[in-house]
Amino acid sequence: LYVGGKFTEIVGRVSYGMARFGLLPHAHVLAANGSLVPTNAAPSQTSGTDFGAQLVNSATTNKFTLVNNSAITLNITGIAFTGLQGTEFSVDGIPASIAPGASAQFRVVFAPIAAGQFQASLRISNNGAPNPYVLNLAGQGIKRDQTITFPAIPEQTVTSVVALAATASSGLPVSFAVASGPGSISDGSTLSFTGTGTVAV
Repeated sequence: LYVGGKFTEIVGRVSYGMARFGLLPHAHVLAANGSLVPTNAAPSQTSGTDFGAQLVNSATTNKFTLVNNSAITLNITGIAFTGLQGTEFSVDGIPASIAPGASAQFRVVFAPIAAGQFQASLRISNNGAPNPYVLNLAGQGIKRDQTITFPAIPEQTVTSVVALAATASSGLPVSFAVASGPGSISDGSTLSFTGTGTVAV
């Protein structure tokens, strides 16, 4: 059987050349807007690989489509995140295989648990080319603005014990500490005094 064309023996390009001639499956990924997301491309908000700013302890999901643009079944042999912040990202929906000419939608979730910049790479290993298919991801975790309501404490005697209470607009719990003065806090929210003076909480 004669197959027209020129094959290269350069390492790293052989599999791609074989995919072009139909000897290997050829995969590509599409963004939600239908645009191509090239393997190993820089994160981009247009393609959905850059998730932008996301509140800490919340999540956002971007959808992608993995396409088998060949006449051979595409087998997925591994899915892994690499990078220091890979735990901030997760993926769901990538099947074990994709039939010739078919596609599968999958989802990538960014869920930061702390504020800061996060980057990771999703590596989709397969039996075709390019292998692995790499999606470089990015996102930023930001803290929610909040207001703490803490009623003023009236003057007390040295022997007084004050139960502290405060609320945060974010709904998060409020903790207490003595910043200065002759006082101490026990049980997390009980203020007592060790002498006369001004206590700052």
